[in-house]
Amino acid sequence: MLLAQHEVRANCPGLDPDTLRWISKPQFNQELSADAKSHSSSGRIGVATAVINGLKQFIRIDLPDRAIPGSADYDGTLSAVFFVHGWVPESARRLYQMGKDPGSYYGPIIQSLADAGFVVISPFLRGHGFSETEQADGIRDVRGESLQRDYARDILALWLYRDPVIRWLTEGNASTTAELTQTSFFGHSMGAGAIADILGSSCFGTMPSRVPVVLWAGTFAEVNRSEARPDSRFVVWILHGDRDRFVGPSQQQRFHDFLVSNDVEAYYEQMIGRNHEFSVMQSSQLAADPNDAALSLLLKRTASFLRHARYQP
Repeated sequence: MLLAQHEVRANCPGLDPDTLRWISKPQFNQELSADAKSHSSSGRIGVATAVINGLKQFIRIDLPDRAIPGSADYDGTLSAVFFVHGWVPESARRLYQMGKDPGSYYGPIIQSLADAGFVVISPFLRGHGFSETEQADGIRDVRGESLQRDYARDILALWLYRDPVIRWLTEGNASTTAELTQTSFFGHSMGAGAIADILGSSCFGTMPSRVPVVLWAGTFAEVNRSEARPDSRFVVWILHGDRDRFVGPSQQQRFHDFLVSNDVEAYYEQMIGRNHEFSVMQSSQLAADPNDAALSLLLKRTASFLRHARYQP
């Protein structure tokens, strides 16, 4: 497979598209049995594996019902979002499943993105499981100071190879008839930090002029202002809860100010009364309370921003 020039630069991370393999392949609901349709949307969730930066790693894939030609919502276009999860204790990484089991920490937020019509690409950060028979590589490679840097390089590799990856992921499904109109980033906590770390990469070549980035409760590294130059093609929305017990607002505000000082269109917003999971009360899931009107509105705003790269308070 031929690679674009920016994908073979020295020191840029790499992904071999020929190593992409399905562990479990998603299906659109029109391909499911009537019995399967009456239960859950688990049939449209798949898991793939690929060699990224020399390590076998896993990727969860969610395909939206709204991409089916002939459905009431289908308009011939499709948007994809890379959702990056946050910290998982090392003892739990090998069997971490990010929503394949009911009640998993990120399951509801990923589901909400798929329900909004996105192809959701959720990489399991290196060292994180998927099953007893298929283990991710690199669980011992994410310790100490290199942890977030290595995560960031893996996410960047996926982004650089996004076109062949997305084509492969949707091959044979109804979505291949749709035009991919937007590809965006969305991360929480350490996942947001990993995304933030790649915004100034020198590896970016051809890409859209406005790429949406949503960063929730990110653990951002202090940037070196004399060296880092974030790419102005990104449009960044930073969101933080004022009762976050892990990450303070000053770090978020400094990162926002740094982006703006480098001509990046960036927005900082604080949600009053919200914690690290954007809940009012202690929660084991991210923004998952269906009875919370503020969260419902937030998810709609997030989907709109990811699709159009336009901030609406």
